[in-house]
Amino acid sequence: MSANDEVGKVNQSLYFARLHCDSARQLLAEPNGQLPFARQQSQCSLEAAVECLYRALYFQTLALLKDDGSSSQLLQQLQSAPQTLAAIVKSYCQKGQGPELNRLNEMLASPSGLALLLQEYQAIWTVKSTAKAVQIVDISLTDTALSLESCEQWMQDIIAMLEQFRASSAEY
Repeated sequence: MSANDEVGKVNQSLYFARLHCDSARQLLAEPNGQLPFARQQSQCSLEAAVECLYRALYFQTLALLKDDGSSSQLLQQLQSAPQTLAAIVKSYCQKGQGPELNRLNEMLASPSGLALLLQEYQAIWTVKSTAKAVQIVDISLTDTALSLESCEQWMQDIIAMLEQFRASSAEY
């Protein structure tokens, strides 16, 4: 996978996240009782937005780490579980990798920033991976504190970070 492929996947993931947020916004704007299950449908859209935002972070991380000469084993490490993304970025930062990784590490470590996105994604991912392994017949409710504002803020944080990365690489 080339760097252009990863940039395309990041952009596509952000686009899909925006579509899911737009859908949630429309559902939340419906007057009570007008649309059956509007709250559940908006929650579904927000969970899908979180998955898209995580995917954008995943591909951006992959692009940054590949730029630093990482091996193909990296892909397997990043796919193993969502919580490993922050740990891998942190370990590469400790090795003195580039300023983009340091910025990403700061954002992933910030308790009010993208760390919350990783926590939400981890909660969603855990329920899905458990459901596949245990063959749960009942529908399980993922208790998350997702809000449209949180998803939009995470999306803006990721976009701002990507714009900083692109601006710094254009200087070279």
